[in-house]
Amino acid sequence: MGASTVYYMCACTLVMKMKVGDLVRCLFQPRASWDEKTQTAGDMEYQIQNELGIIIKDHERVGNLKLVLFPQFGYTQPIAISALEMICEGQID
Repeated sequence: MGASTVYYMCACTLVMKMKVGDLVRCLFQPRASWDEKTQTAGDMEYQIQNELGIIIKDHERVGNLKLVLFPQFGYTQPIAISALEMICEGQID
């Protein structure tokens, strides 16, 4: 119980500190994509599970969502912080 509990607590701490500029790995494959311009959902074009991305914006209305850029696809997707793994903290001055 002890080791699992400590690991879980550490993971929660890392999740809560995610911010714009951080390099993250997506742990979830969304079924739909979100179009920021039209504010509508559509078919998911890319396989982003296990892909690296960069947090580029905090969601305006939902505190646990981050807008993540996947530069290898030129694609952005809002993703819950619980579905992201911190890889490296960004340095924004």
